[in-house]
Amino acid sequence: MGRGIAQVFAQSGYDVMLQDVSSDALGIAEGFIKDRLDRNVTSGKMTAGERAATLERLSYGSSIEPLGARDLIVESATEKEAVKVGSSKPSCRICPIIRF
Repeated sequence: MGRGIAQVFAQSGYDVMLQDVSSDALGIAEGFIKDRLDRNVTSGKMTAGERAATLERLSYGSSIEPLGARDLIVESATEKEAVKVGSSKPSCRICPIIRF
């Protein structure tokens, strides 16, 4: 789910960083996004230039430190409470949390 959210934000013109402790998960997310963007170009929903611009706005990492410079953090960890609590604690130290 997080990769789709990241793609929509990037397509909308925002710089996006996907963060995960697993480099494998980040690689899968990157491949997923590229495949979806390729399909959008093939179907005429976006141009190759729009695809390239979207990819330029995406970055990937396993460290939380770069998140401190972000205006907004969207958490989309699994629905397991222990994972959610564990994943939000480090980001609390570097960026305010907005709860909805």
